[in-house]
Amino acid sequence: MVEITAPCTDKGRTASLDLVVALDTSGSMEGRKLDHVKQAAEFVIRKMGKRDTLTFVPFSSKAVRPSALAAAPMNANGKHQATHFVRALTAQGNTNIQDGLQTAVRILQGRRDKTGRAAGIFLMSDGEENIGNGREVHAHDFPVFTFGFGSDHDHHLLYDIAHKSHGGTYHNIPHSSDANKLLRYFAKVLGILRDVSALNLSVTLKPHAGATILEVDPGNHQVTSGGHGSFTIHFGELARKEQRRTIVMLQLPAVRNNDKANTVMVVECSYDLPDEWECRRSLHIDMARNRNASLNPPGGHFQGELARRDQADRIGKMKMLADAKRFDKALVELTEAKKALRTIDSTQDCADLLDALSLELEHLQQLLESHKVYNDNGSAYMLAAMLSHDRQRFAARGLENDVMLYALPRMLKYVSQADEFHRNPDATHFRRMDDESRGSIAFFTSYRPPVPLDIFYCPVPPSRKGGELHLTDGVSYNYNCRPIPQAAVKTIIKHLRQAPGAVVDDFDCDDDDEDYDNDGDDDDDSGRTAGFIFVSEREHGLETLHIALRSTAKSKVEVFSLADIYGSHLFGGARLEDSGCIAGGYEGDDGFRVDHYLVYVSTKEPMQERRSPWTVVYKTNLRTGQTERITPPGTSDLSPSVSPSGRKIAVASFQGKIWDGEINDLKTNIYVTSIDYPSRERRLVIENGGWPSWGSESVIFFHRKVGDTWGVFRYNLRSRETLRVTPEGFDAITPAAINETRVVVATIRQKSQFTDVRNENQYRHIEIFDMRAQPGQPPVQITQKTRPKADHFNPFVMDGGKYIGYHRCKSEHLQQGDDVERRFHKVQSPHEDVGVFRVSGAFPTFSKDGSKLAFVDNEFKAVWVADSQGVRVVFETNGPDSIFSPVWNQKKDILYVCMGPSFKANETLEIHAIPDVSSAANGRRLEPRLLTKGKFNNAFPFTNPDGTKFVFRSTRDGGDKNYKNLYIMEDAEFGEVGGGKVTRLTRGNWIDTHCQWSPDGKLIVFSSNRDKPADAPERDHGLDPGYFAVYLMNVSDRSVVRVIRSGYDLSGHVNHPVFSPDGRSIAVTSDLAAVSVDPMSLPTFLHSVRPYGDIFSVDIDPDDLEKNKDLERFDRVTHSRYENSTPAWTVFSTHDPHAQWNLEVMEDEYTPACPYAHRDGGESWHMTGQMCIPKRTC
Repeated sequence: MVEITAPCTDKGRTASLDLVVALDTSGSMEGRKLDHVKQAAEFVIRKMGKRDTLTFVPFSSKAVRPSALAAAPMNANGKHQATHFVRALTAQGNTNIQDGLQTAVRILQGRRDKTGRAAGIFLMSDGEENIGNGREVHAHDFPVFTFGFGSDHDHHLLYDIAHKSHGGTYHNIPHSSDANKLLRYFAKVLGILRDVSALNLSVTLKPHAGATILEVDPGNHQVTSGGHGSFTIHFGELARKEQRRTIVMLQLPAVRNNDKANTVMVVECSYDLPDEWECRRSLHIDMARNRNASLNPPGGHFQGELARRDQADRIGKMKMLADAKRFDKALVELTEAKKALRTIDSTQDCADLLDALSLELEHLQQLLESHKVYNDNGSAYMLAAMLSHDRQRFAARGLENDVMLYALPRMLKYVSQADEFHRNPDATHFRRMDDESRGSIAFFTSYRPPVPLDIFYCPVPPSRKGGELHLTDGVSYNYNCRPIPQAAVKTIIKHLRQAPGAVVDDFDCDDDDEDYDNDGDDDDDSGRTAGFIFVSEREHGLETLHIALRSTAKSKVEVFSLADIYGSHLFGGARLEDSGCIAGGYEGDDGFRVDHYLVYVSTKEPMQERRSPWTVVYKTNLRTGQTERITPPGTSDLSPSVSPSGRKIAVASFQGKIWDGEINDLKTNIYVTSIDYPSRERRLVIENGGWPSWGSESVIFFHRKVGDTWGVFRYNLRSRETLRVTPEGFDAITPAAINETRVVVATIRQKSQFTDVRNENQYRHIEIFDMRAQPGQPPVQITQKTRPKADHFNPFVMDGGKYIGYHRCKSEHLQQGDDVERRFHKVQSPHEDVGVFRVSGAFPTFSKDGSKLAFVDNEFKAVWVADSQGVRVVFETNGPDSIFSPVWNQKKDILYVCMGPSFKANETLEIHAIPDVSSAANGRRLEPRLLTKGKFNNAFPFTNPDGTKFVFRSTRDGGDKNYKNLYIMEDAEFGEVGGGKVTRLTRGNWIDTHCQWSPDGKLIVFSSNRDKPADAPERDHGLDPGYFAVYLMNVSDRSVVRVIRSGYDLSGHVNHPVFSPDGRSIAVTSDLAAVSVDPMSLPTFLHSVRPYGDIFSVDIDPDDLEKNKDLERFDRVTHSRYENSTPAWTVFSTHDPHAQWNLEVMEDEYTPACPYAHRDGGESWHMTGQMCIPKRTC
């Protein structure tokens, strides 16, 4: 017996999938059956990866042919469109399986990219074909998996179609009333197709040394004969760990006395690797016989396989007898099959197989009881069983406790996920630990406060210190809030009551639609339900919009995600959402009231232009959920604001300009458009302005930087007059208009530095300015009265100005202390096979085995380690800005760190080794060992896979301008201080930095500005030189290729590259998506480091350097208003029990035990999330 097991590839990679799903939508599918099909189809959509393609082909009297028969890639937009398509399906007409299947085959034949990709067809039908003949369709080399849904389907036809295809199986689902059956069976087969690790697999058997191959029996797989008595078996696609067994009958020559063993057959196996071009693997095995082989009994696997084949033959005979209504004879055959099984020794290593075969016979005993039972389900069961045996692949037979022959790990996992999806179809996240098969990316975030933000409000004027009220339920980070008009709240509640699982009975919803209150001003609050739209990070760490319903009568707050209300097909996937506000609700020209719309910003759609914001403004109808884009194609908008009437929208826009790396002052222009005709009526009204807020239909307030300070201005659309509202001399930002003359703003009246213990004027406070105030009359102070030593952000107006809201850190319960609790937070990943989480420290780094994680704090003062001992400081310096960029030796318990001032090329910076890091858990004091010498600026070491040497960047040989090149420290343990040699890798007047060795040791990735144009400015906005791209170097010949840049002109930043554990991707931090919010709305003014943007990944070919030149395609991993940087990529998932650090990974937020607070309760600079180190100037 020859047994082939599909490989778990050395890179852990499986093939991208091209799947076509042909669905019967004939009239008999109407009602619940079609609902079940839609749910199963939506599960398939959810489980497809971004490199997969999926096409649905509904068929009834004829097939619905998709446009140009093009398969849609399953990125966020593709999934969105596919979900819409499936949900719109209706049932009508006859059944033309032939046309549906033929269309599916044509789509797969028309694929442009076929190499290294798996392909398959799902064909589902509930009845008999009454138009055409599906048996006439030639499926070529594509596997067709047929699903018979309901007891009336033509099981013989579906069996024949699957049997004729290359590797397909037939699945019997007799009870169409069971909503979960079809979903589970789709999940099982999808689990096989999405785990393919070997393509075009063939096995050639060649007789040797006088042997003759008499018979080859691989089941229902194609066999071709070759020269010299050889045979080749064509297995096609196999999933990871999937097996194929072939019985080979050999005639052997006599054994010569002087031969101990000799080769009698050569087995050659060849297959294509997933997603590879012209990369075919081959294996060569010599099968020898031992001279005394005849004395050894056959093994358990062999006996089990013979028993399985015997039973498969017997099932075929039983089927023939039962079809002829000779049930007595069929039962005799069944009895003989049971006897045959009992002769096999079940203690051998085929016990699981024998158990499955026994269960199969028990099922057949039930199904052969009567002619009726057999006709209802027995015949279809036998056909599914026969093809499962022939293919050596799982098939659903149709009974509750199904026979799990050939079950695979991912198949079983997908079934579990299907059950979860059935319970909650609108869940946006239903992944499990081994979905993260390519490990996890950790990253650090700056400008995100370590204590959660939340939303508060207080009356005007505030009555007393601490007199503010909490607006939300207090879960997670909540910010950027705006009230929802009462009429719109009613619409939302009505929609919620139709959503599955939503409980909103406690909220008042008056059905009198004539009573509209758009300004939210209502003197009688009793029994009223107030609504608010705000950003929250409670859903998988994403910054997305949520709606709070607050019952004033019961003081109850319930928070709903937009997916809860309108479905994850509209509001799902990795994205950022912001600036929610309500439009519409006015009386139209036809006398009817216009629906209310939610207007908001989302980054769900990629921008085609590199280094451009992904921020697009959309409107979603609160009644229907219909969503339309407001921002014109090719343009990015921020900060939408709706006029009091609900008719007009103002946005801060990049239209007509580009983002050129601006850090604080984006210099956007303000455009105004209508909610009805956003593309037709869009016009420029204000140049150089941001954060618009309507005071009336003709007045817009906005902020703008003039000189060294920010101010709030008022623009009159009729007179075109611009007036400054706030005085010069201090900063005023993020206005929220109360009316034409009164506006509430955030102010910072006095500048401060990190070293300051701030006074009240140095915090960000909320104040009301009135343009009609008498000379000398001060603005109304809001938060100075309630919490004078805390920062407050982005005010909003409630009840016509009776109340003012804002967000701030929930620091009132905090006490002064030295320490802060360290936790990591999981963030929803756009990739099913890669986990993502945020680390509460900079420069995260994993040990090679994934068991330890190290990082430094925001002050660059201490090194922290998370492992099986918990989270703790292992080394601390005497002051801030003294240590950074830790990295593990790839073989030993050694941490390398850079000690000295960060980001100052003219200062001395040395690389040290901290040996035996794990011993710090026992209280042992760790002493760093100096490795570099010469008073140069040395940084960013990373060892080779053996841990014997490390690559680093240094200013040695850099001259007066401190150019940086790459070097190799040949002795990673004692360095050049211990006599080790330093080898120079690169030579040039440039900055090569952020270097890392590939997992196989053949490549080095690094960031560099070596291609910076000669006429480019010396500094990028006063910080570093800019123009950084990522490069790959072949270590053996020192050849270099540029992999990815930010702007087409090389402007921008792509930095801190790291390899994936399989070496086939690189994660970077970059400004490829520019900015996602107005930076002035964030908790910082100072920028000590380059605000890179977000984490991105790019797929590479590690075997051919030239194929990686200037790659155009990249994937955005994070979507954030903050600054995400310094990624690290570990082989373990965030759920893997072997990685002890993941005990600190939390799905929910936390409150630090000992946060950054002064003794008087005032917030320190740390509360801004700012990196508390001097300004970067290198």
